This record gives sequence, C-alpha cells and structure tokens, in this order.
Amino acid sequence: MFPNETLMKSRTFHVRILTRDKKYLLWDDHSTHLPVHDKVVAPLVAISTKAYVYGLSNNADLLELAKPIVTKDRRRHALDLSGDCVTGYEQLWNANCGKRGTIVLLVPQENMESNTLFSHCVSVNLVDNFRAGHTPAAIEFARRTTESGEYVAFCFSRNNGLEWVDVFACEKDIQHWYNFAKSKPKRR
Repeated sequence: MFPNETLMKSRTFHVRILTRDKKYLLWDDHSTHLPVHDKVVAPLVAISTKAYVYGLSNNADLLELAKPIVTKDRRRHALDLSGDCVTGYEQLWNANCGKRGTIVLLVPQENMESNTLFSHCVSVNLVDNFRAGHTPAAIEFARRTTESGEYVAFCFSRNNGLEWVDVFACEKDIQHWYNFAKSKPKRR
C-alpha cells in the first residue's frame, strides 16, 4: 500500500470504539461499565508504560474520584498504572463534553503487536482535524513523544470520551500501524 499523504502529514488516525447507541448510554450515566472498558481500555492500559490525564483540575468531582490513581505532574495528572485504573473509575474514562481533558496513553512500539484495541473497534479512519476534541497540550505532547519511534500514543478525546481514540506514531511507523488496524476484523 502506498503511503497516504494525510496520514503521513498528521501522523495520526482515528479509531471509533463505541457504537452510537452505546455512546448515548454514557450521556445518561457516566459511571456505566461497558464491554469496551474490559476489551479495549483495560488491555490498552495494561500495555502502556505512561499515561496522563489533562484538564482534570477543572472538575472537582472527577479529581476527587481519581485521587487514588493520579498524581499531579506539572499541568496534568499522571495515571498510576501499577493497579486497575479502569474498574471503579469509569466516570473518568466516560467523561465527555469537556468534563476532563484528553487522556494520553503511551505504548512502547514493542508492545503494539499485542494490542487488542483494533480487533474490538467499530472503524478506523483518517482525519484532517485531529486536534478537534482534544486538549491542545496533550496533542502536542503525543506528537512530540512519538517522533522518535519509541512510543505510540493513544489519545482519548476530552469532548467525546470513549467514543473514539486517536492513534499517533512516528512518520516511519504510522502507515504500518494504520494498515495493521485496518486489517483487523471490526465489530458491527
């Protein structure tokens, strides 16, 4: 497959992980536990070596909920990956409409082959406006951190919660990971 110009320029692609009906369920109750927490989020957290939540200080209720699993790290919060930071914290992951900022998970390249996200997603797409829906500092961090090729970054939107995640990688690897994601069977 020839390199895609949009993909090479943005170094990102978009993965929808929630169907629309599940998305609307979360609008009513942000504490809802869905299969996507077990099949996508928890396995992705398990292969991540670093994770950050942006904009958490802006929501006192979410900050209080997340206190056991976060520590302040400059203008963001680092997620403690040594335990389960998904179960019991669904409200953090499900938050949308700017109730928290972007969540960034950093996965070392060598852990990517074991990534089950792509087998449980709804679709994989290219987007031109990858900054939309995200905390600007989080996107700059994801792009900067992935330039060397050591990490692939997964960014959960501040506006759409778990509906989709943007995947960032270095220029030499982004086409590979896009093709890898597209090759996996999709959920309907």
